[in-house]
Amino acid sequence: MGDEETEQTGVSHRREFLAVLGAAMSLGLAGCGQEGEERPTERITGTTAAGTATESKPPVWRDGQAIYTQIHSEDFEASPIPEVRFNNGAELTGEVIDGERSVKLTSWASIDTNPDALSLSPDTHYLFQFDYKILDRGATNKILEGFFLPKGSTSSEDTIHTRSMLANAPREGTFSTGALTTNSADSYYLKLQVNEGVSLVIDNLVITRLDPAPVSGVPDRWSTLSQLPFPRLGNYITGSPGSWPESNRVAPDWSDEFVYAEAEFEEKLSFFDVVAGPFVNVQSMDTSFVKRMRERNPDTVVVPYTNYILTNYYWPEPHATVDLEAEFYADLPDEWIMKHADGSAVEADGWPGLYLTNIYETCPEVGGQTYNEAVADYWLNTILNSGVWDGIMIDNVISKASHYIPAFSNPARFDYDVNRNGRRDETIANANELTRSAIVAFLQNLRDEVGEHELVIANSGFNLDYEIPSYLNGVIFELFNHPWYSGQSGTNELAWRRSLDDYRRAEETTLAPHLNILEAGGGSDVGSGPANRNYLEPTTADIEKHRFALGTALLGDGFYEYDLYANSSVPYWFDEYSVNADGVAVEDTQYKGYLGMPLGDPVELKSPATLIWEEGFDSGSLPSGMEGDAEVYVERGRMVIDNPDHTTYKPDGTAVETRSGEIPFAPGETHVIEFDWEIVETIDDVVRTSVRTDSGDVASVRLHGVFEGDTGSEHFHVTVPDGDGFRLKFSLQSGGGKVAIDDVKIYEGGAGPWRRDFENGFVLVNPINKAYTFSDAELAGDLDRTGIKRIQGSQAPEVNNGRPVTGSLTLQPFDAIILLAGSIGAS
Repeated sequence: MGDEETEQTGVSHRREFLAVLGAAMSLGLAGCGQEGEERPTERITGTTAAGTATESKPPVWRDGQAIYTQIHSEDFEASPIPEVRFNNGAELTGEVIDGERSVKLTSWASIDTNPDALSLSPDTHYLFQFDYKILDRGATNKILEGFFLPKGSTSSEDTIHTRSMLANAPREGTFSTGALTTNSADSYYLKLQVNEGVSLVIDNLVITRLDPAPVSGVPDRWSTLSQLPFPRLGNYITGSPGSWPESNRVAPDWSDEFVYAEAEFEEKLSFFDVVAGPFVNVQSMDTSFVKRMRERNPDTVVVPYTNYILTNYYWPEPHATVDLEAEFYADLPDEWIMKHADGSAVEADGWPGLYLTNIYETCPEVGGQTYNEAVADYWLNTILNSGVWDGIMIDNVISKASHYIPAFSNPARFDYDVNRNGRRDETIANANELTRSAIVAFLQNLRDEVGEHELVIANSGFNLDYEIPSYLNGVIFELFNHPWYSGQSGTNELAWRRSLDDYRRAEETTLAPHLNILEAGGGSDVGSGPANRNYLEPTTADIEKHRFALGTALLGDGFYEYDLYANSSVPYWFDEYSVNADGVAVEDTQYKGYLGMPLGDPVELKSPATLIWEEGFDSGSLPSGMEGDAEVYVERGRMVIDNPDHTTYKPDGTAVETRSGEIPFAPGETHVIEFDWEIVETIDDVVRTSVRTDSGDVASVRLHGVFEGDTGSEHFHVTVPDGDGFRLKFSLQSGGGKVAIDDVKIYEGGAGPWRRDFENGFVLVNPINKAYTFSDAELAGDLDRTGIKRIQGSQAPEVNNGRPVTGSLTLQPFDAIILLAGSIGAS
């Protein structure tokens, strides 16, 4: 089945599902949230003080994609209670949380719901919550465990596990979780059991059913996101609430104990209005997670982590627990895994146990589906149609041969049998083109399936893949600041400007609501292994890098975070995240968005520019001031780097550069480099531009072009350090392809710091490798800002000291600062 037929079939399946669901909901749930609405076959149960079961119409409320129906509420005031069974010493107690009675559970004691009085349905998401008070935590790391079981069964093999209540939970509070029941029985019950040595009082048990809402429009909170004041915060975080408190990946010294309480972790996460990356199995094993997040932050949207070009790690959960990821990936046919020419599976480089999937037209059908059809069906019918999430987040969406392919940039070793003929005859360039076609077709079909009713966010690394944003609501720029810290000086101006250009392009080309997440990070050892130290508190360098990254984020409208390590990090609060009306940094969500709305676009405060060198290649031959490999020539008024060999690895690439001293770079001065380019024939790797000496690169950047017909006009700046022998270099890295360069111009000057004004202040960003002093007039700016002062913070008192700013202000290289000012209303 071809892609077009496949996706149209998926459309019809989804429409049929929504039509049936909409018809069912119209019977009793149209306009949910109003009194008197119900699911016809189920009514809320409770108990009178005399112990008589009662029925009433269930409280129902809608949360965008989901409908929550409360099906049982128990305050334990009655006796007997027909809906609840008491086991192993569970008892009603006068040690109350609320009212006159609560339930006390001690050492393996448990309570069950009675399926004869309260029947829970198969293949249904249920949430439960209760108030609690811990009298004794016991000796294990878990206080209480919740299970769903089929009616009549006590077998561990039938047990459906939920998130456990951990031993480091606050002494009293409210706990909630949930799970997806299986379809092995007609009726289920809930069991709550404490562990050995535990003494726990619980009360006010509520059980809620989650149903997907009929799709009639986008949730109100999505439009709210585009109106949020600044700074805007978003978080790319992988994992689940059950694993986050351990944080062992970022705190190796805490391997045997919890780093955070779950409620503390979720409170930190609630600062962020866009949360991308929780594992899909949260849906079936901790169903109340998204609801808990929205109770803390009603504006938040949450999308789960999925992968497309790779299989995913999964750890099957015990017994009958529904692990949605394990169910999909455990049964993935071998025919859907990419192979080398010898027929062996292509394992992801650096990630043992993960394999490349066959996303191409050559993928065979198994069970009537290709891999693309199966993964789309899984996302649509298992994840998106559940109503739990706002959409999906897709990792590793890169429209060229993936960097996970072993030897992905080495033509001599590249072995990726896309055409499945058992021969090593694909070039990297050919694989690039086939991958682009496959990725773009898949995203286009996915968007056709979901329309505007699901958010789709993708991660393609720290730079933008220009082929994909038009199908997405947002792009995750993973560790987008990492390329900035390279080169001889330790900071790379060319890479920073590429990041800014990519960010602005994503803002222009993604679909509304635009939810681009800029994840900055400080981890120097990020990879698939454990961290090399505890990443729990920021270093001085972290605070400085965060300030510069946040300043860069404020030059656009995206959502920002700084991870002390990477996407496995605990969310950390910085001074600049929330500031009260007195200008004091306070870790309190009510003080987010303190800058208000922007008063215009960002502005670069450029210094005067003087043209010092240019080359238009009009002479018909390579200029005498340049030297390069034999494959470099001038044709039709352009310099061409042309390597037709796609089978040989060239570690130094095919390159051309200006001769030493040809360009009169002034040491200590900032220069602007401009040029046009075109990819004439699809390339194997990348085209890189650098300013260098014999000692190495001062700064370098890779162009975004890969495919025949890609074009661009670049505008970078670089501050040249002391010394001489500086050269401008263009390189076609590693393998074959053909690129044309034209209209190269070098200016002394022409760059400077950036500024963006907001209603209640402004941000200054210095991406130059030398300090910049803003005059009093520059600080006031075109809007004549008054009352300028620093934030009063605690993390960098030399910067955020709360003092008024009068006269001048000096900003160090690769630094930024948020300044508060008298309010100006946005138009």
